[in-house]
Amino acid sequence: MLVLARKLHQRIRIGDEIEVAIMAISGGRHVRVGIEAPPHVPIRRRELLAESHAAPAPHLAPIVYLACPYTHPESRVREVRFRSATEFAARLCRAGLVVFSPLSHSHPMTEFGLPRDYAFWQRMCETFVCAAAAMIVLTLDGWEQSVGVEAERRLAEQLGKPIWYVPFTAELPDNFAERLFHAART
Repeated sequence: MLVLARKLHQRIRIGDEIEVAIMAISGGRHVRVGIEAPPHVPIRRRELLAESHAAPAPHLAPIVYLACPYTHPESRVREVRFRSATEFAARLCRAGLVVFSPLSHSHPMTEFGLPRDYAFWQRMCETFVCAAAAMIVLTLDGWEQSVGVEAERRLAEQLGKPIWYVPFTAELPDNFAERLFHAART
């Protein structure tokens, strides 16, 4: 093991593709490290690997959780939100992301008698937020008042996951997936 002393903002290069930077030092005890690496290089904290029963296979892409509002008294509004979330999830998939959209997943099941309220779906949503590497909040009308979006956003924030707020009409840049993966790793 190579041991080096580094000062704030100094960098270390590993091979041709990986660079480690000292981003912050707080209280002399905690160091915030930034790691730049290509998307195919898995970066995982050792203590989290030790806690998990099985580490994800390195060839699997990180999951992006797509949060958006759903609950509304008018069925027409719920249907528009479902269709918008599903269309946007498809756009994210075309951009190279692995996306979980709880609305796209759960809305069709309400046709078979499952409730529409967040209290019923909360456990499932929280499970997927924990599994995701990052969150995208689709800023449809009502997102700021949504109990579900707020709870999911708060959980992602507590877990230190990057959160992106994206309007439905946003054009996704060519490198959107790469930027999101990079943000999820830092």
